Amino acid sequence: MLSKLNFVKLGVRHVFVRRHCISTTRRNLFPPAVSLQKFSSSALPHQWIFAQRMYYHNVEANATGAQRQRHLIERQSRTQYQPLKSAFGVPLSRRAAMPSMITHQRHLRPLQSPLIGPRRTVDAPVPAGSTPTSNCVDIIRTYATDLVREKLIEPFGRPVNKTKRKVTVVGCGQVGMAVVMSILAQNISNEVCIIDANEKLVNGESKDVQQGSLYLRDAVIIGNTDYKASEDSAVCIITAGERQKKGQTRLDLLKTNVKIITQIVPPLVKYSPETILIIVSNPCDILAHVAWKTSQLPLERVFASGTHLDTARFRYFIAKRLGVSASSVQGYVIGEHGDSSVPVWSAVSVGGIRFRDLSKCAGAEGDTDQWHEVHNQVVKAAYEVIAGKGYTNWAIGLTVASLVSMILDNKNEVATVSTLAREREGIENDVFLSLPVVLGANGVTSFIKLQLSGLEQQRLCKSAETLNKAMQSLKGKK
Repeated sequence: MLSKLNFVKLGVRHVFVRRHCISTTRRNLFPPAVSLQKFSSSALPHQWIFAQRMYYHNVEANATGAQRQRHLIERQSRTQYQPLKSAFGVPLSRRAAMPSMITHQRHLRPLQSPLIGPRRTVDAPVPAGSTPTSNCVDIIRTYATDLVREKLIEPFGRPVNKTKRKVTVVGCGQVGMAVVMSILAQNISNEVCIIDANEKLVNGESKDVQQGSLYLRDAVIIGNTDYKASEDSAVCIITAGERQKKGQTRLDLLKTNVKIITQIVPPLVKYSPETILIIVSNPCDILAHVAWKTSQLPLERVFASGTHLDTARFRYFIAKRLGVSASSVQGYVIGEHGDSSVPVWSAVSVGGIRFRDLSKCAGAEGDTDQWHEVHNQVVKAAYEVIAGKGYTNWAIGLTVASLVSMILDNKNEVATVSTLAREREGIENDVFLSLPVVLGANGVTSFIKLQLSGLEQQRLCKSAETLNKAMQSLKGKK
């Protein structure tokens, strides 16, 4: 019985004996290399020569020396080498062309000088008076960029292929692309994935933007129909759905868009289980509720853009009337993102001065300045834009981009987004509607307790009732 030490000695002795046998066999099988000048018109002897050098480096042949040599000769006789098409955007597998040479690119340099010649395809006729050349020339020239890269770039650390600021936008219609461009133009994220069922459209849109990425701080834009492309997204934004048309309310879109949401949410959550879902498709309040139930994500990580856009319009129209900047105006629009939204006049201030301190009936009945017309402008704003151009996109695109910025940068800013409002502000219904919340890296982190007037409280409950009726009608149709 061998001891451990003798066993090790026997193993080492076996290795040295095997090396001696291999070197002897190799010298007997492979004669000295033939001059390259003799075979300048064909790549076959060159591959045979380099097969000598690479025989013991090529792991794809588990055979003896003689069997390996026959294998190479048979492959050369039956293989018709095709020119690679990577220059045209359709790369072939490296194994599809001269495997032993492509696998070891460091051996290609000595072949370049004897194989320089015009590129030609397999079916192209050979010009009269010229020597036929092998398609190995095409292979070498196709991978010339790899040689340049070796000389130009020296690897050091491990590159990171995935970022923690990836954003996925589902739907590349007018709203979806406005969201994408708003995010990229403001440098909120440098990696955006666009998902759409229309393959031609999503490829065209993504390529169109990607080709201008030089002016977007070299952002990466991916377009795909497969949800796997959205993997590891920090934020997923759903804009897909039927578009609101002239004369339609947002609630009229309910039937069609609920079906679309239930199909989109599961694959998004599958590939990005830690994502934050933002619903933009209308009616966004009800669709956000459906998305939350479907996704089974924590409540704080599913919400709709809600009245965040209505609030922006509200502040803009007040600022325009006063002749000040919209950023100097503070105020909220809460409730449904639609006709039953509620302006919170009791919280409106400009430069820190509350309207109600100047006029107790500002925005209410008996207001001689007719500030209530501002909210009417907010409600009609979308309809006016749709009547003019057929859709709204830029305002909502900028609005959603601001929400994404709050999340990715953990700003903890206050925004009016649609989330579950049950047992808040006197609401008893199980509905999603917009209230002022604090948004951070984990989504909705806290609520702002409003000091509503009696009229505002009454209007908010009425808005919640409107949404609850729509939800009940949806359950009845199921």
